[in-house]
Amino acid sequence: QDYSFLSLDPMQIEIPLRGALSAENIRVNVPSVFTVAVGTGAGTALVTDNLIDGARDGAIRAMKGPAPLGPDLALESAEPFRNLAVYANVAR
Repeated sequence: QDYSFLSLDPMQIEIPLRGALSAENIRVNVPSVFTVAVGTGAGTALVTDNLIDGARDGAIRAMKGPAPLGPDLALESAEPFRNLAVYANVAR
């Protein structure tokens, strides 16, 4: 077995959004960069009004390391996670 430590410094991930819907109702490809960070505690978060298409392993998931923790929050209640407000998302 092997292990390594994950830095707590913010990191950027490039995720090209393909077929995103523009305000003019036109499908576009959007180069996107998301900044994420790993924390030792849970803060508050608002996840709302997203259209998530083609997510194979769940659209909005709580994670504990590499393993999903709990249900897909786009489809089920986020009530077990009191620090999250998740609503008006569409996963297909």
